[in-house]
This record gives sequence, structure tokens and C-alpha cells, in this order.
Amino acid sequence: MIEYTKHFAEATAADPLDSSTKLNKFSLECEAKQNEPLAGDERVAAFAQAAQYSLEVNPQFRDGLLEVFDQRPQEPVEYTFSRMLRAFQKALISEEAQEVFEYPEAFDEPNWQNWCVAFDWVLNHPHHSDQFAYDMWTRELQSNITERYKNIKLLQLLMPGILPPQSSILDVGCSQNQGLKKLALDRPFAHTPVMREIARLGDSDIYGKTEYEIDDRGTKLVNKLLASTIHLGPSVGVDIEPIYDPWVKEWTEACTFLPTERLNEKLRTEYNLIDKKDVPGVGFVEADFLKLNNAPDKIEQIRRLGRQGFNAIFLSTIVYQQTEADRKIMLDNGDGFKYPGGIKVILDNAKKDPNAPSGLSFNPDYSTDYGYTTHIDHPDGSGELLEVFKWKNGRCLQLKAGDDIDRLATIPGVNTDLLDAISLRD
Repeated sequence: MIEYTKHFAEATAADPLDSSTKLNKFSLECEAKQNEPLAGDERVAAFAQAAQYSLEVNPQFRDGLLEVFDQRPQEPVEYTFSRMLRAFQKALISEEAQEVFEYPEAFDEPNWQNWCVAFDWVLNHPHHSDQFAYDMWTRELQSNITERYKNIKLLQLLMPGILPPQSSILDVGCSQNQGLKKLALDRPFAHTPVMREIARLGDSDIYGKTEYEIDDRGTKLVNKLLASTIHLGPSVGVDIEPIYDPWVKEWTEACTFLPTERLNEKLRTEYNLIDKKDVPGVGFVEADFLKLNNAPDKIEQIRRLGRQGFNAIFLSTIVYQQTEADRKIMLDNGDGFKYPGGIKVILDNAKKDPNAPSGLSFNPDYSTDYGYTTHIDHPDGSGELLEVFKWKNGRCLQLKAGDDIDRLATIPGVNTDLLDAISLRD
């Protein structure tokens, strides 16, 4: 039997759901992802169709899922679905699987049954079956999506009085530390349209959903500025997992790319290029950020690699994984590394919640359009969080103004042209 530890965040419900209810909710999640797959990936839709079918006809698949529910009783099924996709993908990109399957090419919607065949292969493989169980029982998603770091570049361009040239960044939950390296290397970001609403919920005749269109003026300026050069000061990534362990790298790659993204050679080449580089001025500390109070040596190492403090503490899709109590600890620990006047930048599927100790509530459904948001500390030091950006999803490829972005207008030195372009002000 594989050793495991349970450390996933508490759900909002006080008690875990019974197994039959969770199986039903998982089936509904599969149905939802067929209609609205992550980032519109048809191979995710095919995976969802195969998982829902296997739940009904494959006892081994169903029993394995029940074991996951037993090991992680508080986990929302949305997170279980996402991790299962990555756990199967990790097996399918292995050398053994590549000799059997044409993955991901042959795993599109017309060929969804290939996923069912792959499920059987993984669950009965002498090595991959144990690895799959370990990944599902113990691991958290550990992606390294470098497009998310355009948030840092946009904020530095937007608020040079808060994030001046040579700003130092502390990246909490940095995974393989590729984001800071991409910024330091001045690697280009993908074209990023700025979006505007053209029909609100209930006004559209297409399923009552809000529709959007590209704003040409905002898009032109945002991408012009994203193509400009910024310079980082000494910056540090912190993660609980090591960055040179091949086993960790294997899991991170499986989590980073959605199936169809694996067909994008440009994307994968960029990933591999950054992964192999050691970048001066970008440090890494392997540490549990929640337990820094018991690790003074780690605190000293982080401070030494930085400049004894940081202009911004970046927490990208890491806070949601914690319990509400641990979220508060994580954010408080981040505050301890800020320069006076520095800010936290929280990128997650979250919205402001004044009743939560962390100040945020988290939505487990990452397919919700523009639910993936960027919050920053109010620069006045009040402790209030401001929602400045909304992103179509966690790939950070389409940008929309956050609900509080206009409140940045009072910040000394704010780039009003960029502020107007994102907020669509005339």
C-alpha cells in the first residue's frame, strides 16, 4: 500500500459528502467540462466524456475514484477532476505509453474512447498504477504557466511609484521558478487582447451568457507595453518542492500543459529553454512557506537572496490550496517580507470576501469566464484588497478590467494611459 498524507484545504462544508453524492457530483462535473472544457480544449472535453462513461461501466475506475474520495474527503470534485486529468496525462507522456498510444493527437473528441482504453492501461500497469494512485492521493497541482507573470510586468508599468525599476519580487509557490526567470530574461509574452462586455447576463440570446469583444485601443497599448523591457532587482522563488528533482519536473510538466497545448511546439520549446537556464539575480529557496516561523534559516536565506525585502509578494494559484486558517498565515508571512509600501499580488480564482480571514473566497470551478482574478493590497496600507484584473481563465491570455481598477487613479505616478486602456475609459 502506498504511503500518503492528507493536506488539502478544507471545503466550505463542515462535513464531507457521502460517496454516492460525490460520485454524482463528479459525474456532473464531467458533464460540465464536456460543455465548457478548461481553456476550450477539446481533448479535455473528450477526457470528461470518457471519465463520465467509465464511471458507469468500469468498476475499477469507479472504485479508484472512491478511494480518492476516502483519502481526501474534503476536496471539491472540481479539483479531483483537474488532478485526475494531469495524473493520467503524466502516465501518457511516459516513454512506455508513447509506444502504445498516439497522445495527445489521437485523444480528441471524435476519439474519446481512446481515453477509456488509456484508463485501463494506466490502472493495470505495474508501475503507472502505483504512480497514479500516489498522484491522486497526495499531490497538489503544480503548474508553471509563465503567462501569469505578465501580471507583474503590467503592474510595474501601471504603478511605477509602487513597483519602481529594479523591483524585487518574492514568488511564493513558484514551482520550477520559470516565471521570475522569464521576466529576468525578458522573454516575450503572448498577444493579450483587452476585452469589453457587449451583452450582460440575460441580455444575450446565446444561453443567457455574457458576450465579449476585443477593444482595439486597449489591446494595442497593452501589447505595446508588454513588449517593452522591465528590469527586476534580486528576486526569489520559494516552493515546498525541489526544482532539480526529475520526479518533480515530470509532475510539473504534466500539470502545466493541457493536452492540446502539448501540440504547440513553440510553447514547449519556450518551457524547456527557460527550465534549463540559471539566471543571475533569480534565486530559489526550498521551503514550506506556512512554517517559516519554525525555520529562521530559511527566512535568512530568502532575505539574503533578495535585498532584505521585496517590492511585491506574488502568490499565483497557491492560496486556494490552503485551509482558510493557513491562507491567513500564508498572507501574513508574505507581509513580513514586504518593503514599506510594498504589495502582495494574489492571482487566483477568487473574489473579495470581507467575512473571510484571508479577505477572499475561492471558486473551485476554473472554467468560469473571467473568474480568475488579480488582487493587490491597497497601496494606502489599509489592508484592503483591490481587484485590478480579470482573466478569461488561468492561461492569462485575455484581459478584462477588475472591479476596482479605477481606484488606482489616485495613486501618485500611475500610468494613466495604461489605466485608461485597461479600464476602457475615454
